[in-house]
Order: sequence, then C-alpha cells, then structure tokens
Amino acid sequence: MRFALCLPWRVLTPEAKSVMDRLNRRSAMVDECLVWLGPESGGYGTIYAFGRPRGVHIAAWMAMIGPVPEGLELDHRCEQPLCWNVSHLQAVTHEENSRLVQARRHARWVEWPEVE
Repeated sequence: MRFALCLPWRVLTPEAKSVMDRLNRRSAMVDECLVWLGPESGGYGTIYAFGRPRGVHIAAWMAMIGPVPEGLELDHRCEQPLCWNVSHLQAVTHEENSRLVQARRHARWVEWPEVE
C-alpha cells in the first residue's frame, strides 16, 4: 500500500524513491499519521537514508521536500514521533520546538475548572 504522495512539483531522485519505497513497506496508517513500524532510537523511527542513519521523519522530508533548512529542526505537529507524514511536520528553530513541546505537555495536564 502506498501512503505518501510527492508534492506535484517535486521529482523524486532514485535515492529519494528508494527511501519512500522503504518507508511505505514498513509503515501503517493510524488516523492521519504514517507510523513507522521499523527500528527505533530514542522513540523516533530510524532508517538509513541519504548516506547515513536518520530519523524517518527527516528522511521523508528530505525525499519529498528537500534538505531541512540550516539551523532548523522538524517539529511533529501530531505529537507522534514515529509519524513521517510530511504534512504533520514543520521546520522550526530548536527554541521554537522546545517551546511547542512544553506548551503541548502543559496543555495535556491543565485542569479546567468545572462549569456550574
């Protein structure tokens, strides 16, 4: 089953096509997330891609969009570190990524007052 589609203006190189084929073979669709079922490290899926081991989300981004811009990292808007759906990723600074993680963590633990 094929999960990810390339952006219409992006022509996949043979290496990018190989990465996408390997991602598709070892993934499952869960809600809207493309969840990696292969090896993990530190809670993130890992795959050998573009000359070295990488997070699957980074490999998918590189294959479908291009290199992660210098000084930025990828944030999972879906909060699922095994997801490699590029529509769930955004390139942000490390500071912004840390702030977003803390805000999401805080939002999960906030106790809302009862409405009378």
